Amino acid sequence: MIEKIEHVAIVVSDMDRADKFYGKILGLKLAARRQFGPTKISFYRVGESLLELIQPAEPPKQPISEGLGTRHICFRVVDVRDAYERLRAEGVDLPEPKEFPDGAKSVFLKDYDGTLIELWEGPSPRD
Repeated sequence: MIEKIEHVAIVVSDMDRADKFYGKILGLKLAARRQFGPTKISFYRVGESLLELIQPAEPPKQPISEGLGTRHICFRVVDVRDAYERLRAEGVDLPEPKEFPDGAKSVFLKDYDGTLIELWEGPSPRD
């Protein structure tokens, strides 16, 4: 029945800022842009899936906080330390990466609207 995750959608408050963050800073490749009335949509390639950014006519004022529902989105990277250094050079505020007993490494950061993002290097539950 289900083959894969086609896309994950994130609501953003400003598409230009979101495009800068996900495209320029994180380096994702733009796949498509759409506009339906005042609603703007950008799709970015992430492996075989897409990340959909949606700027509605009236974006919510508050980011999703702790509670039920989506906690964070995780992107696999080749080298967490390299990603960390590149993001710091772009002015992104993020803590030092953490290393886990199995050798995996990760670092968390937030986009301009407060969406929690994890960058992950190492073993995956799929491995």
